[in-house]
Amino acid sequence: KCLGKFANKKFCSLALDGEKVNSLPMLAVCLINPFNNIGSFLYKIIFYFGGHSIEYKKEVNIILDDLIERNIVITSFIGDNYRAQTCALKSDGDESIQKTSDVAYKREIEWTSCACHITALGFNDIIDSIELLSNFNQYFKNN
Repeated sequence: KCLGKFANKKFCSLALDGEKVNSLPMLAVCLINPFNNIGSFLYKIIFYFGGHSIEYKKEVNIILDDLIERNIVITSFIGDNYRAQTCALKSDGDESIQKTSDVAYKREIEWTSCACHITALGFNDIIDSIELLSNFNQYFKNN
């Protein structure tokens, strides 16, 4: 039923977030369309995800093929900037899905870096670069 609402809007983004939960590596994949009334939709969680660019390409290609059968066209990837992820899904990479696919619409998918992840990385860089903040951060990590 939820996928039907995405199919009605047809064009969506695919958000990917690689993470470890209780030491278990996984990849969470969400559908996003700001013009539907259900918000984002957790489409798939891939457990024991290795996180290499080949695995990103394989899993994302499976997802894209399934979604196109459901009349859902992905126009952009939103990612958390892992190197393997950008190599597999950012169109300027020689081995990216966009460069290696025979499917026309896959070659047109754009990459967008997740603003939340960029902001968090920026805060980490600021904390690391200012000695007083870095010392506070180390203190709280150790206590």
